[in-house]
Amino acid sequence: MEETAIFAVALVGFAFAIVSRRIEAGPLSAPIIFTATGIAIGPLGLGLIDVSDSVLLEVVATTTLALVLFEDAASIKFQGAERRSLMRRVTTRLLGLALPVTILAGAIIGKLVFPDLAWAEAFVLALVLAPTDAALSQPVFAAKGLPGPVQNALDAESGLNDGICLPLLLMALAISVEGFDMLSGSAWGRVFLGQLVMAPVYGAAIGFIGARLIATCRSRREIGETWHSLSILALAGIAFVGSELFGGNGFLSAWAAGLVFGLNSDKEASEPLTRFVAAEGQLLIQASFVLFGAMIVPQIMDPGAALYLLYGVLTLTVLRMAPVAVSLAGLGLAAPSKTFIGWFGPRGIPSILYLVLVVDREGFAAAGRITDIAAMTILLSILLHGVTATWGVAAYKKWLAKSGREY
Repeated sequence: MEETAIFAVALVGFAFAIVSRRIEAGPLSAPIIFTATGIAIGPLGLGLIDVSDSVLLEVVATTTLALVLFEDAASIKFQGAERRSLMRRVTTRLLGLALPVTILAGAIIGKLVFPDLAWAEAFVLALVLAPTDAALSQPVFAAKGLPGPVQNALDAESGLNDGICLPLLLMALAISVEGFDMLSGSAWGRVFLGQLVMAPVYGAAIGFIGARLIATCRSRREIGETWHSLSILALAGIAFVGSELFGGNGFLSAWAAGLVFGLNSDKEASEPLTRFVAAEGQLLIQASFVLFGAMIVPQIMDPGAALYLLYGVLTLTVLRMAPVAVSLAGLGLAAPSKTFIGWFGPRGIPSILYLVLVVDREGFAAAGRITDIAAMTILLSILLHGVTATWGVAAYKKWLAKSGREY
């Protein structure tokens, strides 16, 4: 970014920070404001950002997502055997049933609404928009008084579904460009083994070893306060980059490392990480939305935007909420709880990062088309989930108090 663009972002960030408590109590979320800032300083506004350079967006989005996944997983609280069991069952149903149905339905509807897309391209579109966003879900994760199984299941879902979708997206992209015979059966198996098995195992090992070493050094007073914070951040980096080096899924590894780290650390040990993400980490999150507004949103301003809007609305409602409701049947959750879980599946930073991968894929002819469609859905999610977050949490808590139900 040019100096004027950096100045504009810093100015908006400072203005938001000094009145953040008042703003967050209203309908305008931070992602809405920072996305609007990106639009204002991008080609649709002042033209202060070079939209041809996607490297900056990829670096910021990747760093942000890895950090948020690690911190969110480390913050998961388990309360009682029954609640742990319910949280596991809800998470398993969301990932094992709702997610595949959402992807399949998203591809089918995508093919119907956009018949010019090949089937492999329709699956690319569905996979780009399948993962939910931990950053956009922060108002829900941070809210007090919500049922632990519901809150933790949403947190775990947002941490795991992007790790599951990424290898599928890469395969769908490869098929779109090279055809179905690009890999042998054993090669597909090796890809899945590295992406979905070895990555979380490696991440869990890093989280466990790191937590033990930090605890030992703290007990011996061998680690300073500043380096305590940096050591935890370094763990997230070791988990993510190390996994990528051996062909694993860095995001899934970062989430597994954060989960195991949190389970093996007391509140005092993990507090520096929480403070960092609540402060400096927010800069990365909002920078991602600024770059999205400046570099990607301008691409959806064309005559096909009406169909993009239709697909976006279907993605955030029917294609998300119906599979969630069906998958959670028989678990004892009331309809408002299922609706709450179904609605708060926002699309944000993971989908933005996936779009960068789509654009950078050499030979993928549908990159521009899919970017246009997905960008509309992400923009809708930023607006709709941002506006409804505070109200939705309050309404759900009010229903819980009135009904006397736990969930």
